[in-house]
Amino acid sequence: MKKLPIGLSDFKNLIENNYYYVDKSLFVKELYEAAGEVILIPRPRRFGKTLNLSMLKYFFGKSDTDNCHLFKDTNIWKEQNYRELQGQFPEIYLTFKDVKESNWENAYYKIRDIIAKEFEHYLAPLGDKLQLHQLKEYMDIITKNADEATYSRSLLDLTGILSHYYHKRVIVLLDEYDTPIHSGYAYGYYNEITQFISSLY
Repeated sequence: MKKLPIGLSDFKNLIENNYYYVDKSLFVKELYEAAGEVILIPRPRRFGKTLNLSMLKYFFGKSDTDNCHLFKDTNIWKEQNYRELQGQFPEIYLTFKDVKESNWENAYYKIRDIIAKEFEHYLAPLGDKLQLHQLKEYMDIITKNADEATYSRSLLDLTGILSHYYHKRVIVLLDEYDTPIHSGYAYGYYNEITQFISSLY
């Protein structure tokens, strides 16, 4: 018997643990065929944005684990040309949903940790492919010894490295991208957070 996915937003968790799922997998096709370089999805709370981003991550993203089984009963799997795209792209997935700090220092430290974990995710395949100066900066980001300017351009650097290594465009998924900005406005560090976030994005 299927279960109701109350409070769950991880696509893999839903499929593998037999939760009810309203099939929105053709969203993959809609986004892939969209003309824009950047696509913003402004929807109300509890609309399923995080679940859809999670689905995109498991569909497009390269992984040591084969995720084909997650899509075999979905509408997108009926599209043969899209089957061939599954698991073929380097992807970066960042969620800022928990960056709700009352001061800039703590917000920055949390964002830094989120970025560091994403860099660490790609350390194994990229580590011996990086040039010496790249490796030092890469490790400084992971060990949280890099300066603020380095973190502010880290997404640009990582997408460039991944694109060069995999010879494919990189898919960047940002969830709750505006949460730190709302907190900055509420707690009085709006200028600091907007300057950093605009550089990062």
